[in-house]
Amino acid sequence: LRGVLDVATFLALAPPQRARAYSAASFRRGRPSVDLCVARHVYARRDGAAVGVCSDHLTRAKPGDRVLVRIEARREFRLPADPARPLLLVGAGAGIAPLR
Repeated sequence: LRGVLDVATFLALAPPQRARAYSAASFRRGRPSVDLCVARHVYARRDGAAVGVCSDHLTRAKPGDRVLVRIEARREFRLPADPARPLLLVGAGAGIAPLR
């Protein structure tokens, strides 16, 4: 199919992609980066294996690559004022430990 569709036509025909939400594994104010823990989504299709659009893109990124993101602060999630207070953080269903 090379050369059959130009990029603008392809993008006009492609279904819109929805935003994917990820939780930051490590974030410190004043630091220009965020650490993410991402599991690459692989699933079976009739014509073979397929991968998740965003998880595949993120797991192929190399250190220093730039990724466009939108950050949404959650007012409901705040650490206790006392740093000695124990915490139990759960990343339910992810299969990975996303919190450091």
